[in-house]
Amino acid sequence: RHQRLVYSGHKRVHCLKYQGVMTPCGIIANLFGPMEGRRHDMAMLEQSGLHNQMEQHMCRQPNGPRQHDYVLFGDQGYSLERFIQVPFRGAHVQPDDADFNRTMSGLRVAVEWGFGRVQSLFAFCNYQKNLKLLLSSVGQYYRVATLLTNCHSCLRRNQTRRKFNV
Repeated sequence: RHQRLVYSGHKRVHCLKYQGVMTPCGIIANLFGPMEGRRHDMAMLEQSGLHNQMEQHMCRQPNGPRQHDYVLFGDQGYSLERFIQVPFRGAHVQPDDADFNRTMSGLRVAVEWGFGRVQSLFAFCNYQKNLKLLLSSVGQYYRVATLLTNCHSCLRRNQTRRKFNV
């Protein structure tokens, strides 16, 4: 019964999910989770409070009304929001939109590198036989591994930093 809570039908595995915001220098600047594997990305976004943080930190107010200057690029699990740009969808995507999708897909892969780096540096976070959800602090292990990966990224150039030349 409890296993159903953490089962991801999309990935067909029992898991915990995290939502992260990756900076161009390879730092995971915001990590929300763990949440049950069955949760949709938009539900995680809503519960994370990231909207409020983006409102506070991603807007500039020089001398007039607030204008948002920055957006995050989300994958197809998200919908278009004030601070979130997503790929164009549909059967008949315009050529300019398809070019945008290709460009952003190449940049978004850097986020996957960041999560992959956590698992590369701390392989036990991905070793399912040792991680028993109710018997150990699986969620905390990953959060600590992410923090230490951020420290590692500060000390050494990583693939994401090289991609964005920072």
